[in-house]
Amino acid sequence: MWQLFDSQSGEIMPVLRLSYDHLSLQGKQCFTYCCLFPKDYKLEKTTLIQQWMSNGYVLNEQVGHEVFNDLWWRSFFVEVKKNEVGQVVGCKLHDLMHDLARLVAGKQFCMITKDIKGDTIYKRTYHLLIDQWSSHLTMLEETKKAKSLRTLLVSRSYPIEKSFVGRIFVMLRCLRVLDFRSSGIKVIPDSIGFLIHLRYLNLSGNPIESLPESIGYLLNLQVLKLSMTKLKKLLKCLGKLQSLRHLDIRGCQLLNMPIGIGRLTHLQTLTDFVVSKKKTSCGLEELKELKLSGELFIWHLENFKLEAIEIEQLILSSKENLVSLRLTWDHHNNATSNNDNERALDMLRPHLNLKQLHLHNYNGLEFPHWLSNSLLINLVEIKLAYCTNCNHLPSFGNIASLKDLQIIGMLEVTQINGAFYGTGPIKGFPALEKLAFFNMPKLEEWSVEEMSFPQLIMLTIGMCGALRSIPWVKSIQKLDLSDCSSSLVASLANKTNLPVLSSLMINKIQGLTSLPDRSLLGLNSLKKLLVSSCKQLQCLPLKDMEQLVALQSLEIADCPELNSLALLNAAQLTCLQNLNIRNCENLNSLPQNWSSLASVRSMTVVGCRNVTSWTELEIRGLSSMSDFSIEICNDKVNLSSCLQHLTNLETIIVHGGEDKLHPQPSKWIMGNYLIICCCSDLGSLLDGLSNATSVKDLQLKNISSASLPDSIGEIQSLQNLSIDDCANLTSLPNSLRGLSRLEGLWIHGCPDLERRCQRDTGEDWSIISHIRTVGIGAGNLT
Repeated sequence: MWQLFDSQSGEIMPVLRLSYDHLSLQGKQCFTYCCLFPKDYKLEKTTLIQQWMSNGYVLNEQVGHEVFNDLWWRSFFVEVKKNEVGQVVGCKLHDLMHDLARLVAGKQFCMITKDIKGDTIYKRTYHLLIDQWSSHLTMLEETKKAKSLRTLLVSRSYPIEKSFVGRIFVMLRCLRVLDFRSSGIKVIPDSIGFLIHLRYLNLSGNPIESLPESIGYLLNLQVLKLSMTKLKKLLKCLGKLQSLRHLDIRGCQLLNMPIGIGRLTHLQTLTDFVVSKKKTSCGLEELKELKLSGELFIWHLENFKLEAIEIEQLILSSKENLVSLRLTWDHHNNATSNNDNERALDMLRPHLNLKQLHLHNYNGLEFPHWLSNSLLINLVEIKLAYCTNCNHLPSFGNIASLKDLQIIGMLEVTQINGAFYGTGPIKGFPALEKLAFFNMPKLEEWSVEEMSFPQLIMLTIGMCGALRSIPWVKSIQKLDLSDCSSSLVASLANKTNLPVLSSLMINKIQGLTSLPDRSLLGLNSLKKLLVSSCKQLQCLPLKDMEQLVALQSLEIADCPELNSLALLNAAQLTCLQNLNIRNCENLNSLPQNWSSLASVRSMTVVGCRNVTSWTELEIRGLSSMSDFSIEICNDKVNLSSCLQHLTNLETIIVHGGEDKLHPQPSKWIMGNYLIICCCSDLGSLLDGLSNATSVKDLQLKNISSASLPDSIGEIQSLQNLSIDDCANLTSLPNSLRGLSRLEGLWIHGCPDLERRCQRDTGEDWSIISHIRTVGIGAGNLT
């Protein structure tokens, strides 16, 4: 383990000092700034660079990126996270480097958490982070000490009232960076106009419905973040903010854009643009001269007015730094013709450097030339969603960089043929890794050209009911088939070799009564098999399944007609770690010899109450599991002699009757649990727990008895007890007094018992008065 200080000299370790000393002045300032954030804090690269810039540590984003990359290269940053197109978006500061930054920061940087714990605020404190501070008056008094404060970051201090915010604005007029994200602020006071030096303002995640006009006085503002607020409009005064470079309005409820956006000549980031029919709103043509970068989401293109723009004018084609473009139309309000939509999309042709393109609800009959012929040669991700009138797919196959392609809701496409794969020296999707076709009900035929999809890893087919077969690509590692025809699943028997397929999901296949023989043969690399929501499925190729020598996880869920797994010899599945069987009501047996597998660490059998094959040896075998969730019918299996052997059992849920809802543990319950239904003799069942040392939680529901057995008081490890809908219960046993670890008791739907357990006045209150939390009916008494 590395240490910050040399154990002999007491000085900073030479290797750390050397790393720090080799940084430029900018690098040292930017690195030290990171000490404001707690350890393990997930730093957002863009936010970090913007705050560096706002504090004058770097001149612009370009320099900020260079400093960030230098710190990353020197291992100051770790756990770097990238987005879909490979760009770095986040990281963490190495723990040791965080300690070093705190050491060299001095009094200029201060981090305070949970009210007054942490650093002391000094007169020369310039940068302050306040985390989880509930006392706003105390916060105000403390921050008054630092009248020259330049950075104020407030996190998880909820809610902050308007009067408090207003006093902060008046008091701290030197602020450059102000971050009030997710602080419960509902109203921004006019006094924000006093912050004339402010360069970075983050109000994201607050229920703000409007901004004051005084925000137009913030002439030095460079970054304005308003994402996930309740704003419905932006003020015209935003056009005065000539220094503004980044405007983040993701997730807002804007109805239009204010005229004047085009005058913000320094604007580099505009996350969203809403097209409106109103003449008083900003038109798309105002985007033409802006040098936008990053991502842009254009909403409500059905309102796009062609007559307002020159026919040959291209709005986005010069934006070489734009990385992601999303275009959407609203079908419900779409009064424009197909031809208008086609011309509008043609005018929105992006620059060749674009990496990510999404189209939603485009209703043209044809795609424009730039899309249908794949002129955007640098695309990494394409998503076409509900382009319902187009009857063919563009030729995407010759995009050499394309890795992720999603086609959703193209209702008129009937076939995928050679045109899809492209022509020329580059074709056949040479780099594609993920491919999805979803909700294409008329798609009947999918032909594949030789040598296509050489890098395909994941293939998803969903809601393509007419499709009878798919091409078998040897590189596929994950195959998901959902809501498709049984013929498509049956074609698995005719597949060619899939040597690296590691995950197979078969979900919601109508009319599928059985998986055909040989459908699972040859899958020597398969690690995960999931079969779910196949309502007519009666049997599986159990002997073929024994050949799945690499299988680690087997999940079968919501297949009510499946009747037996007895012929599956689980002993052959020597790599199996997870066995999960849920809601198979007619299932009468589990795989044989599963308890002999030392590899199984997790097991779930819930909603399978007709299983009668449980043996005492198998139930005892659960004690070797690290994780299990089991439901057993007490009418069919005798459990009284087994429970004491389950040394890792933490939760027991007992039902007097047969609950049709397949109940789950309460939210407060964690860990391994056992559900027991049809329990008519609670006493003998609980007698088996007298020596239990791991049981912490017990839930009782629909118990018909008039009283609980005294043996409940012998479960000394019990911490939580819940009693629900036991109308016949009239009293609690005195033995509950001896449960010294019992911390929570909840009683609901038990009228007599609820009356007897009322605080101070109930006959049974003395039995439970030592329990920390008691909930009776809908409320808590303690």
